Amino acid sequence: GSVRCTRNTTCYASTISTTTPAAAWTNGCTFSRARASKKTSPLVVPENGILIGSQCWMTKNLDVSVFRNGDKVPEAKTAKAWKEAAANGHPAWCHYDNDKDRGMTSGKLYNWYALIDPRGLAPEGWRIPGRDDWENLVKSLGGVKKAGEKLKSTEGWITNGTNESGFGAVPGGERKAEGPFLSGYYGYIWTASENSEDSAIYFSMNYLDNEIGFYSALKGSGYSVRPILDK
Repeated sequence: GSVRCTRNTTCYASTISTTTPAAAWTNGCTFSRARASKKTSPLVVPENGILIGSQCWMTKNLDVSVFRNGDKVPEAKTAKAWKEAAANGHPAWCHYDNDKDRGMTSGKLYNWYALIDPRGLAPEGWRIPGRDDWENLVKSLGGVKKAGEKLKSTEGWITNGTNESGFGAVPGGERKAEGPFLSGYYGYIWTASENSEDSAIYFSMNYLDNEIGFYSALKGSGYSVRPILDK
């Protein structure tokens, strides 16, 4: 069976319907999976979170300019500053094409060094998801052939999605480690998973269709970030 919960309530269920849209388990509710013979602690879904399968994701791309301890994340205002941060392995952020208005909907772009900085880029209670977290998300939405359209927003793409999951993915664009901005139509989101000494893994969503996949890029590249609840 399934249980719908309302805002600021605690809900329990012995099983969860696999046909119930993930959006039905949001809106600030508290939810717990519990078997008749075993109780579990409630999972509190924050106001800025969306429960998809057993995971709670932030509803928007990250848009912070300070680390968890209050230190500022350096803003790279020029291509030169971005390139220097990449070369030195220093954290940096920017808006795509230096467009603050766009940043209001798509968040900031960060290099990978900002993700792994020990001061913590994700807000308290959240963490940067690894590739395995993304793979679990895709699996919970029906696999690679179905997840793309369920993750993508209903606007902003050439081929829009259904946003059935409530994830609301938008194209954030990218910035190369060397400094220039490239296509603003793709949705590239960093994972916390390293690929090599110089590169890391990111999750990709295509703007022309609903293709999704995992690729690697230099750690100095600029992509979006989408935290997951640290439970």
